[in-house]
Amino acid sequence: MRHFLLLSFVVFLQGCIFTYDPPPGSIEIHNYSDSVIYVYHSCSDSLELDHKLDLFYICTGIGMVTDASGNIRQDTDSIHSPEYRIGAYDYGNVVLCGSKRRPRLCCDNDTLYLFFIKESVMRTMSWEEICEKQQYEQRVVLTEEQLDSCGWQYTYYPKGARK
Repeated sequence: MRHFLLLSFVVFLQGCIFTYDPPPGSIEIHNYSDSVIYVYHSCSDSLELDHKLDLFYICTGIGMVTDASGNIRQDTDSIHSPEYRIGAYDYGNVVLCGSKRRPRLCCDNDTLYLFFIKESVMRTMSWEEICEKQQYEQRVVLTEEQLDSCGWQYTYYPKGARK
């Protein structure tokens, strides 16, 4: 029995070694504005239909929540903010390629385009309209060399704000 337990433990450890998936590389975005922003990232210089951003997403699962009356009940659907939604005076991460220690761009041309879209636009327009009219607040072009020099961080300031 002891050999069986030892063998089972070794097999378990082998499986853990091969299933480890290190965290991906990312760029940290700091939002220095009074508004929520949505960050679209691309290798292209314009917003595109095939990489759609959503206002929120619904996560289906079962968990326990407390309702307004203090009753505990099962929660089957929860509305969550996507990772590319960054609150006012907050920060978030945009996932790229590479690893956490050595992030890198996924683009062939080593150029990353960041598009900052106001939440009010996301609430009032469809993604098709946003792309057709290119309804972003700001577009920023960054190279991998620039990102390396700033520690893979970028600070968003609203138009007209002093930096």
